[in-house]
Amino acid sequence: MKRREKEIIYDIANTYGSLSPENISYDGERSSADIKKAKKVLTVRLKELFKEIGRTVGENEAYSAAYDV
Repeated sequence: MKRREKEIIYDIANTYGSLSPENISYDGERSSADIKKAKKVLTVRLKELFKEIGRTVGENEAYSAAYDV
């Protein structure tokens, strides 16, 4: 079953949020190796979401659409 675009964009926005420096590093408490691993996993997740939606969605577009700002 195909998900609605709004749901996918919400997941994209959350993934972008997880990639922010303070989130990905747990405010500096995570090791460099762990940050690198997490960044790779989240980047792969973004690519999967872009494939699901059929296009690349920029960070600003994702936040605007997901949170109606």
